[in-house]
Formats: sequence, C-alpha cells, structure tokens
Amino acid sequence: QNAEKRIALLLEAHISPLTDRSDYTLTFLNERKWLPKESRRRVSQLASKIEEVFERVIREGVENGEFRPDLEPRLVTLGLLGMMNNVATWYVREGRPVSEISAALTSLVLQGALKRDI
Repeated sequence: QNAEKRIALLLEAHISPLTDRSDYTLTFLNERKWLPKESRRRVSQLASKIEEVFERVIREGVENGEFRPDLEPRLVTLGLLGMMNNVATWYVREGRPVSEISAALTSLVLQGALKRDI
C-alpha cells in the first residue's frame, strides 16, 4: 500500500478508540503525568511507538514523492496526533458517525499533504 492509503488507515484506526472510550482516552492523554513512574514510563513508550509508526509512513511518503518534499515528518506527526487526540474532547455519540469524522479529518490531512503537480 502507498503512504496515502496507510496514513488514512492509521488515522481511522487511531480515531476509533478515541470515540469508543473517550473517558479512558482523556485520562490517558491528560492525566498520565500522575501515574507511578514505571506505569508512566510504559505509557510513554507506547505513545512513542505510535508516533514512530506515523512518522515512518510520512517520511516514506515524502521520500517516494507522494507527499510534499517540504513536510517535516516529526512536525506533521505531532500535528496529526494532536488533531486526532483532541476529538475525544468534543466528540458526542449522538452526533456525526465516527466514520464521517474520520473521513473528513483524513481528507483534510491528505489534501494538505499530497504533492501537487502544477
């Protein structure tokens, strides 16, 4: 699969637990600093692994010419995850379906990342 498709799949997979378990997600994102040191270390390692996967796919997309050459994979990764993680703060179960939210945010991300031939 190309980088565009992999990013779309990653974003969709990332947003589902954010909406299914928003209480857990918000605790994970906002309160982990209060965990005991060893638990905090394990949680931080997990978060780092997630970031690494996103960053690798973005880097591959830049390197193979699929994404714009000026994109900084680390910065894009942190921006994407910040945007997606924030869904847990405003998502309402009775509102738009998760699939629509995921599709809209994925489209926003990819339209800004795809290389354009002018």
